[in-house]
Amino acid sequence: MVGRLNVIPIGPVPPGLLDSLAASLSELLALQCMLSDICVDPAAAYDISRGQYDSHLLLPHLEDLARANNARVLGVTEVDIFSSVFTFVFGVARLNGVAAVISLHRLRTSFYGLPEDAELLVTRAQREAAHEIGHLFGFTHCPDRNCVMSFSSAAEEIDLKSDRFCALCQSQKN
Repeated sequence: MVGRLNVIPIGPVPPGLLDSLAASLSELLALQCMLSDICVDPAAAYDISRGQYDSHLLLPHLEDLARANNARVLGVTEVDIFSSVFTFVFGVARLNGVAAVISLHRLRTSFYGLPEDAELLVTRAQREAAHEIGHLFGFTHCPDRNCVMSFSSAAEEIDLKSDRFCALCQSQKN
């Protein structure tokens, strides 16, 4: 993949995690990944009836930032996000779009009542980010459960897949 990706926090996000995410994505996807000094406020996407944030209300603002900076954008947030189709999502992107968002909320082991595992959080965030960025480059969900483009409805499914594209997806990206 060729291009530039700006990683933008949506609300407070641990800076070290963003640094690690940008570095790993740069290597994995062969993209120039840069941390943005912009921070997006998620408040306008809050749905009081659900107690969550609507991921599709976050995307338009990120898309405007992407167009203004002539780069794709990955928004990273700690808030719990949902879409109209799912009770929650780990991330969302428009196919062939310019912006994606991932949430760390349900990627954290502490969400499931387990001790916090910083290393596993970074791994999950990397895989989810690579998946959503794959959508930006036109990749759809892959039936190969080991492929980073396979759909994950549970954090354990993210743990089981690779952070790489399968051979079929790899051939499509070249």
